[in-house]
Amino acid sequence: MELNFKTGGKGFVAEAEGYLCWIVPTADWAGANGINWKWEITSGGGWTDRGGANVATKATGWGMSADDAERQIIAWLDTNAD
Repeated sequence: MELNFKTGGKGFVAEAEGYLCWIVPTADWAGANGINWKWEITSGGGWTDRGGANVATKATGWGMSADDAERQIIAWLDTNAD
């Protein structure tokens, strides 16, 4: 599976298997680890993430790099997507 990320409301977003797959770079200045890569898989809300109560988070995690986060997203989709 190949995901094509574009910029979205809170980070980078790709649509796959009916879900929105987000990768959000997050600065961790307190821990001095630089940039961490939070990933989320959601349904509802659209690319702007303005769906309010309609947005349901299906999975979330952290990657050491954007590529690592993408690999984790793909693994989740391969295992859990309908």
